[in-house]
Amino acid sequence: MTTDESHPDPSPASKPEPAVSPAPAAGAVSPIVPPEEADESLLWQPFTLRSVAAFARAPLGRLWLVQWVAGCFCAALIAWFFHTTWFPRLGEAADKLPAHGEIVAGRLNWPYDPRTLVQGRFLSLTVNPGTEDLPDASDVEVVFSTGELRFRSFFGWVSLPYPKALNVGLNRADVVPWWGAWRPVILSGIFLAALVGLWGSWLVLSLPYSGLAWGLA
Repeated sequence: MTTDESHPDPSPASKPEPAVSPAPAAGAVSPIVPPEEADESLLWQPFTLRSVAAFARAPLGRLWLVQWVAGCFCAALIAWFFHTTWFPRLGEAADKLPAHGEIVAGRLNWPYDPRTLVQGRFLSLTVNPGTEDLPDASDVEVVFSTGELRFRSFFGWVSLPYPKALNVGLNRADVVPWWGAWRPVILSGIFLAALVGLWGSWLVLSLPYSGLAWGLA
């Protein structure tokens, strides 16, 4: 009697293949993340269009805090610019003033020839009682003339007459100590003026844009 022996199937056992998600069709749009599920860190990083737009749903206090930090940073840069470019030139001009010179009753008393006290890339100061213009290549030129203080910049000339009640010394003995005492105060004033100007400009610019966004909504 012959007995059939069972032999194992040499072919490997079939295994179920993992399911593969179909690839998105061409031109398919990714699902939009709801605003409440957006990354909260965007509300502290106003460096891209997306993060700036995220402030539309940010608390008002957080918006003011970020504006305050940004405003202080920009105002500090402006004050640093004046501190490193204008203030050293102003100190040099004070040291180069002669022993005599003053503005009395709105008139300049200058018993010397016209002279340029300091000249640099950003600022120059000149005492010129005459009418002729001295050559200058600075961005801003300040000229003490006989009856007025003249400013020249990219926008042209601006003249400010001396007040009739103005009596100040325009000499080394009077100007050097005055500049040393008021230099920190003037620098602080530049910082505060820049900060207030930035906040004011942001407020003025936000009014028409917020009205436009409100109307479109």
